[in-house]
Amino acid sequence: MKGSITAEAACVCPMVLFSLILVWYLGCYQHNRVAAQAVCREAVCKGLEAAIDGKDVRAAAQETVKKQEWAFFMAEQTDAAIEASGRSIRVCVTVYMRFPFGIWKGTGVNGAWLIQEKSEASEESPVTVIRRLRRIKRLQGEDEDHDGRRSEGDDRKLSGAGG
Repeated sequence: MKGSITAEAACVCPMVLFSLILVWYLGCYQHNRVAAQAVCREAVCKGLEAAIDGKDVRAAAQETVKKQEWAFFMAEQTDAAIEASGRSIRVCVTVYMRFPFGIWKGTGVNGAWLIQEKSEASEESPVTVIRRLRRIKRLQGEDEDHDGRRSEGDDRKLSGAGG
């Protein structure tokens, strides 16, 4: 009976340590997902600012992604795909992570965990935005049924698919 506590501790301690490492790593994974979203949005904003100023959109977005690579914990590789055409920009940031000691394999290249976030935006004229806002206000104020619900066609009009 004297050695039972030692034997139990020898079994329980590695499980507790593994659980703590798992929780810490999953926290890093979630942090990297949020950071990838933020980097995407920042790159899109910088790209649109560059488009307004007449500068190279891709270079501005790529520079933003490179400056923000420090924000990722335990990431072994970060890639960014940037598509810019006319007045629109699309950014996709991919982050590769590995579980410590290769215990838990991910779905990415060579067992890495893959985080992929996308963001896009386009520059619109103020007249287009004001017209869209007026259409939304008109649809919300006039086209409601007696109980406050919109009809099925109104959702298409609000999204811009219908006239």
